[in-house]
Amino acid sequence: MADHKLTVEDLLRSPALQLRLLAGEAGLSRSVSWAHVSELDDPTPWLLGAEVIMTTGIGVPRTAAEQRAYLERLDDAGVSALALSAQLHVPPLHPAFFAAAEERGMPVLEVPLAVPFIAISQEVAAALQEDASHRLGAQLQVFGALHWLASEDLDTPTLFKRLERLSGYDVYLSTRGGRPLLPGVPVPPRDVLPDQPDAPPTIPGGFVLPVSAPGGPAGHLVAFEREGARPAGLAVVQHIATVAALQVAMARHARETLRREGAETLAELLQDILDPPAARRRLARLGLPMDSDAVLLVVRGVHDDVLRRALDDVPHLMLRRGNDHYVLGPTPS
Repeated sequence: MADHKLTVEDLLRSPALQLRLLAGEAGLSRSVSWAHVSELDDPTPWLLGAEVIMTTGIGVPRTAAEQRAYLERLDDAGVSALALSAQLHVPPLHPAFFAAAEERGMPVLEVPLAVPFIAISQEVAAALQEDASHRLGAQLQVFGALHWLASEDLDTPTLFKRLERLSGYDVYLSTRGGRPLLPGVPVPPRDVLPDQPDAPPTIPGGFVLPVSAPGGPAGHLVAFEREGARPAGLAVVQHIATVAALQVAMARHARETLRREGAETLAELLQDILDPPAARRRLARLGLPMDSDAVLLVVRGVHDDVLRRALDDVPHLMLRRGNDHYVLGPTPS
């Protein structure tokens, strides 16, 4: 375990466990975080992902369609493998069940009657204990991100690259709509973003977590295990999501400050109380250098948030007066 994470294949190769692979050989490289006994037909609300679920078969459904749905539920929740005890309560398994395991690469293991489930749990616990110090060290170093921000004045891309190296994950950030959340941090694939606010954090190959903000999540952080690295686990990813939330709050504060300064500057321009040199200096500081033509628009009857989203990628100044918004920006090319 010093140089790699525990996998389903490691358990399968353990002479003491005598496990037999029934289906899902393509998923033997899946990592294992724990081994847990469950006789429920749907244990997924209590799982975090990467578990080996062990069962005597009491909760395994009887019909082909229900067996397939049972396996798919476990796989969707990020379960690494399903271990079935031989000669106890496992019902006859239908071809549809094995077909689903092969399609999804979900390992299904048979546990000999002579091997107690506690033996599998102990094997997993012993293997993972060696990795605990690495995870703790990563957590402590991620906590140090606040110190880096204060003492080294890191920009956002550099900060998250450092967090990636420490955590063993590739990190992505997006708004709830799939747009960039912080500059310089890539956006994840849309299909990994959760549809429900209470969705489990586990996804294939990593985690997805909300990035907290006043009024509701600002977006999501997605962390995929990096090939060849030692992933530090969910707790570290949660700390990174907290750092992202802090960065979002700082960015929002900076944007709001610029909006207020922009509105004040535009009001003074409209009142013609700024001399040209001072106006040019202010506009340049606000991202609107006057080295090309600009246009002043009056937009009526549009909500603030709608207009801001429409102008999100365009440098501009905006001033609201009644139902009208005055917008100063570059001439469209």
